[in-house]
Amino acid sequence: MKNLKLNFVAFILLVIVKISVAQWSPVYIFPSCPLSIKTIEDKIFVCTAVNGIYVSTDLGVTFCETNLGLDDINTRDLIIKDSLLLLGTRTGVFRSTDYGNTWSRAGTGIPANIQSNVGELILRGDSVLVATWGNGIFLSLDFGMSWSPINNGIGNLYLDCIYECGGLLFAGSPIGGGIIESEDNGQTWVSRNRGVPKMYADTNKYVYISSFANIGDVIFASSHEAGILRSDDLGLSWNAIPTPNYWIWKTLTSDFTLLTGHDGTGIHKTEDLGLTWTALNEGLTIYTGEASIRSMCKIGDYIYIGTWSNIMYRRPINEIFTIIEPQSSKISYNLYPNPAKDEITIEGSVISNGLVSINVYDVQSRRLISGQFYNQNKITLDVSQLNTGIYFIEAQTKNNMIIKKVIIQ
Repeated sequence: MKNLKLNFVAFILLVIVKISVAQWSPVYIFPSCPLSIKTIEDKIFVCTAVNGIYVSTDLGVTFCETNLGLDDINTRDLIIKDSLLLLGTRTGVFRSTDYGNTWSRAGTGIPANIQSNVGELILRGDSVLVATWGNGIFLSLDFGMSWSPINNGIGNLYLDCIYECGGLLFAGSPIGGGIIESEDNGQTWVSRNRGVPKMYADTNKYVYISSFANIGDVIFASSHEAGILRSDDLGLSWNAIPTPNYWIWKTLTSDFTLLTGHDGTGIHKTEDLGLTWTALNEGLTIYTGEASIRSMCKIGDYIYIGTWSNIMYRRPINEIFTIIEPQSSKISYNLYPNPAKDEITIEGSVISNGLVSINVYDVQSRRLISGQFYNQNKITLDVSQLNTGIYFIEAQTKNNMIIKKVIIQ
């Protein structure tokens, strides 16, 4: 009890010292590392490494345990759908039907053993997919009542993360399997490791893939040893991007900003798809557990992070993301020639003032060409493969979208 009181006093002093300036402010100290932070309505749920689930109803000011029914409190990740919750643990998945007040083992299909150590869960409509360290990927069509393995094409069943982007599924391995992708809702998987670096200590294995994120059609995979990997072709190939620290646990995106949570060097951000980086570590002590970021979540007006020091911090979003005021009347672009045959050139302020997405649609609203560009004076699109007819070119920035009609001859 004496040590508990001392820890509490130390935490209060830490809060007082760190809230005096704009920076990360400590919110709560857990008995073990917060590995996942999720929210629904007025509740914040935190999965801790070895102490189970905690819930807050006051934006993190206070937390209480909610472990009734759990026989494994080594918790990993959580997904929420209305009052239903699925919790990944070191030995499989648990289910709650009452906002996490009570838990029971999820339905049949996932072995309750160490080979079902959950890396991550994702929700796709009424379907749930879970990546495990040892038993591959499982699919549930009834929110955890029953599960089926979907490992066709997966060579390495040790997986740490799973992600959806544009209808495609991606999963990453922590022990050398690299990146796999599915185009048919997980029924079959293929390796997507072109450009993925190998482990420095073992040239036969790929680097540890720890999480995924996307900005539009640009996909980012975070790794250990190689930093951020970027794909501009929906995962067909990857390029390693120089980052301030090559050991990354988590990523988070908002609009055109990517946040990276590093091991020992805190939070960094890029607003130009990885060309430049800015550290956001005010309030964190670098090269300590405070700066080893294991979870991130956007909740209301704040970004919350969980650290290896067992402390959860938060910071106002407006201190992290650049707020750009809408400038619709000042944003424009011209395209020529129109009618066009082989190429279309786009010029104007919309493409020379930051990041812009360019999409070409036909009259049936099917997207035929897409790309993302940063601070370009001129963009040239190859339209030689388009049939004769009317098309629409969409230029979209963070706060504006302009569509113009073009005729292809």
